[in-house]
Amino acid sequence: MKTRLSQTSGREFEIHVSEITSHDPDMIGTVLEIDLMTFSEPTWSQYTAGLMLRHGRNFILYADDMPIGTCQCIRSWQSPWEVVLFSMAIRPGWRGQGLGTYFLEATLEALKKSGTGSVVLVVDPASKAAIRLYEQKFGFKIVAECKNEYGPGHDRTHMRLLLQPNPVAEVSEFPQPAAGLVSEPTDEIVAESPQDSQLPEASPVDHTADTSVSNA
Repeated sequence: MKTRLSQTSGREFEIHVSEITSHDPDMIGTVLEIDLMTFSEPTWSQYTAGLMLRHGRNFILYADDMPIGTCQCIRSWQSPWEVVLFSMAIRPGWRGQGLGTYFLEATLEALKKSGTGSVVLVVDPASKAAIRLYEQKFGFKIVAECKNEYGPGHDRTHMRLLLQPNPVAEVSEFPQPAAGLVSEPTDEIVAESPQDSQLPEASPVDHTADTSVSNA
């Protein structure tokens, strides 16, 4: 999946997404760098980034040969056919040009082709625009509203997208947190605050599956 992007400088770039299929220690620095430029708190350490690169599914957004975005996915423990979109980030200077949407579309397409049954992500309930984008553009549906998910006052909305018509034995009920922490889903949408109708912006604290296409 490739596209081209022309910048105001007149330079044209080939934009494409590649999945990391073998462990490359040199990519650790790239993941850390883009993450620190995106979020107010670091998502990764050198060691957790290395573990994710080896054991997770990792996608890189390129402009020609330069990495400008990263996306990390993990498999759900409760539902092995389900993937959690853990984090997505794009370098400053490349945001606001529709690249977040392109990046997420390419990632979802790759996951679907590999047989993934569904994808879940977590967003801040206050990110109404992001939620609408995930629902209307990509077809995600709210499956749970979790109170104090990351501590007092840090609520989160969980959203799911079915990639296959009938994921293995149907997608199970969304794992419920401790009693009293989950409210009924509402009609509102969420996904970590993508600005300008952009995608998940996996904010630092939202690194635990909180995706918000960082100002893509």
